[in-house]
Amino acid sequence: MSKSSDTSVVSQSNTENSRKKNSGKYLSAASAMVALSAFVPNPHGAMAQSVPTATFSASATVVDPIGIVAQQNIHFGKFVAGGSGAVAVSTAGVQSDTGTAVTGLDGGAANGILRFTTAPAGLSNTLQISAPDIAGGTGIQLAGTNTASVKVTITKLTFAALAAITKVAGNSSVGTFKLTSANPNETFRFANLTGFNQDLAFGGILDITAAKASQVYAGTFQVLITFP
Repeated sequence: MSKSSDTSVVSQSNTENSRKKNSGKYLSAASAMVALSAFVPNPHGAMAQSVPTATFSASATVVDPIGIVAQQNIHFGKFVAGGSGAVAVSTAGVQSDTGTAVTGLDGGAANGILRFTTAPAGLSNTLQISAPDIAGGTGIQLAGTNTASVKVTITKLTFAALAAITKVAGNSSVGTFKLTSANPNETFRFANLTGFNQDLAFGGILDITAAKASQVYAGTFQVLITFP
């Protein structure tokens, strides 16, 4: 046999061996692909699980607000101010003075009245009464109607006891409210919610720091009722 014939036989043998090897590779790869596909879970199959849930309901109740009006303005009346001192008006509208340089003349003095017009039925919440100008420490400024730069200052408001109101906390005696810069608010509850249009009388103290010109002094202020 010639060398070329031997070479041909060897070549065929190598080719056959190569086909077997490649065929084995293909079979191995195919087997591996089948093996991998067996581990892919079916989301719609028996292994799918339900998610635990809980359902809640919600509700809220809106009630009518507290209703208040300025039923009567407070007036400190007439007085002579030759120097420092103070003029007070009681919850009953009675004028008094302190300091030798201040003399009350009682003309036109009157207490103020805060009227509660409405309150939600069954209300038992704690409420708070305050006057922002007093709470801010500046007091309630009354400016001269002729000379606005000249002022006198309300430094305290005193509210009378009222049967429909139960005092909760504060520095005042039971049943009364005193609003000052040191005690800027008081808390209370309604003890009786029947027969509304309840009037809460109040007085105050007008501080005179020096002699004042003869003129009318006037100003405005707010009283707030809030849920603390």
